[in-house]
Amino acid sequence: MRLLRWICALGFLTACGDDTPPPPGVDAATRDAFVRDAGQDTGSDSGGDSAVDATDAGIDAGVDAGFDAGFDAGPPPCAAPVVDVFELATASTPRPRRVHVAAGADRFVVSWEENRLGQRDVFSRVVPAAGPLGDEVAITDSFDVTEEPAVLDRSDGVWVVYRDNRAGNFEVYLERRMADLSIGEAAQRLTMDAIRNERPLITAAGAGALVAWSDSNGLGMSELRAAAVDGSGSVGTVQAPLPGRAASQVRMRPWDDGAAVAFAEPRDEGGIDAHVVRLAPDGTAAGTAAPMSASGAVSGTVDVAQSGGGGLFVFGAATPAGGREVRLRPLNSAARARGPDEQPLLTDIDTSDPSVVGWGEGFAVSYRALAGADLAEPAIRVSFVDAFGRLSDTLELATAAGRESPTWIDASDGVLVVAWADVTAETTIRAARIRCE
Repeated sequence: MRLLRWICALGFLTACGDDTPPPPGVDAATRDAFVRDAGQDTGSDSGGDSAVDATDAGIDAGVDAGFDAGFDAGPPPCAAPVVDVFELATASTPRPRRVHVAAGADRFVVSWEENRLGQRDVFSRVVPAAGPLGDEVAITDSFDVTEEPAVLDRSDGVWVVYRDNRAGNFEVYLERRMADLSIGEAAQRLTMDAIRNERPLITAAGAGALVAWSDSNGLGMSELRAAAVDGSGSVGTVQAPLPGRAASQVRMRPWDDGAAVAFAEPRDEGGIDAHVVRLAPDGTAAGTAAPMSASGAVSGTVDVAQSGGGGLFVFGAATPAGGREVRLRPLNSAARARGPDEQPLLTDIDTSDPSVVGWGEGFAVSYRALAGADLAEPAIRVSFVDAFGRLSDTLELATAAGRESPTWIDASDGVLVVAWADVTAETTIRAARIRCE
């Protein structure tokens, strides 16, 4: 079950310190010559198409291009994994969808959407750090279309965000539930100024939270917006960190006392690139957006996370040879790229739809390994990398059936949970719990 991979040395150390760069990535000239078809973007988070403005490249110019030839990955970061795979629900409609997972104290909350009796609602289940699953809870139960949930598990309860068309337009709502997911306070409507608000996300910030979403005007233009919510649930001023854009595949993670938002956008010359922008605790943008890719090859999900050793940006990309791969960009504390180039997570197998979470001084990256010459059937895997994206170990969690659908990973106190949807003739929501003992 467990696939152990150790890295070979790639070069000679020319500089030491916190900004030692990662190993070199795919040949830049080859990659830049490849322009992917923007219509190949996968997963449930799709976006429009508009021009992308020029932004600060955000490269950490102080790094050196060398690599430590004597790198030793050390002991595996999950030396004795115990893996449990759970089937959370089965939906009759075969459709890729976002399945969100949030870590709490000694447990994880998984949320998803599905159609039951002709209506689309949001559901959640608790995956404890050890022991059996909690019962399924219907977060919504109405004739409205409710979808795209994300959750924040707090010590005093669970905060859920989703989009819903109960007011006519699709709007973003925040619902504060009890710790056992039972009904708490009535849902608050966070948006009311656009034709379509979608892909809401929530993460802890101080005593409260930050909520981010995409706001569409119905004319192919959209912008990222964010709002701060204090500990009592009061919503602050709505902000627009990146106005006039067409962001898709949006994900948000905590970063220092605020958050970092990862997203993809089409560009003028064709193809899709990935970006990251930091948010201050009040939801405003803390600096410009930093591009994470330069070849227009983004295909699938993007994500960003912070750990004790720095940050890491991950994204799915199409290769010049027609394959798919997960690429990495190590980041410094300002969420700017450490080093001049992106690098592939693996080179021996096609991979897609990654997610990332901090793990000690490094990171855990979940993704879908695609069937091909080296793999008989697709699989869900987690790879552990250090702060510079250097691979140390890979765990295979489960086979993955049917069409591709994004993974989502979170971690807490030596336990990781990965959630995803398998799409065949129906859609099955699954989660894998990895206890590193």
